[in-house]
Amino acid sequence: MGRPPTYHAPSQAPPLPRYFVHRPEVSWDLKARLLEEEGRPSGVLVVSAIYGLGGIGKSTLAAALARAPEVLGRFLDGVLWATLGQQPDVLSLLTGWIQALGDYDFRPTTIEAATAHLRTLLFDKAALLVVDDAWDPDHVLPFLVGGERCRVLVTTREAAIATAVGADLYSLWTETLPLLARRTRNDLLADLRALEPVVARLGGPEAVAETFRAIQDVGRWWP
Repeated sequence: MGRPPTYHAPSQAPPLPRYFVHRPEVSWDLKARLLEEEGRPSGVLVVSAIYGLGGIGKSTLAAALARAPEVLGRFLDGVLWATLGQQPDVLSLLTGWIQALGDYDFRPTTIEAATAHLRTLLFDKAALLVVDDAWDPDHVLPFLVGGERCRVLVTTREAAIATAVGADLYSLWTETLPLLARRTRNDLLADLRALEPVVARLGGPEAVAETFRAIQDVGRWWP
């Protein structure tokens, strides 16, 4: 099957959850990194990474950024998204990116072939490449395929994974901590950092902040 007659820039970011509330004060710094075009060495692919515990909202933030009008305006050749997990089918995901870019004829049989072809397809493109839920740096490396006008955004639970692929680090917990503190009583949260595992289990900082705000005037905890 050949290339379809009409090609549209891919938009693979997943939909945002119904409860999502946009908080620009949390994401503005990372968005600025994605949009930045000055001060980077020529020919270098810029990689950024959101890291933090599972369930804290990394993938949701990445999806929100990928759907932001300013980001879409910067990356006119589209948004490519790959969710890895612990045992990804890397070749299949790379092939999906190739097809999303309009090439249905090339059928790679190895990861190396797929990566090389994507480098050719994306060499002069301005696209955002999102590599979600990375557990192993070796799984991420084949997706670092864009030219200098592309950007890569990785989400991972481990800062070491982001460092291993040369990413600028962005701690979601560190960025959301001030937001959570502003919206809760100090006597309820004497040590916010110690609550990071609890926050992740309860649905992320936004969910916890809303809950605490709702009970602020009660003055006590229920068992």
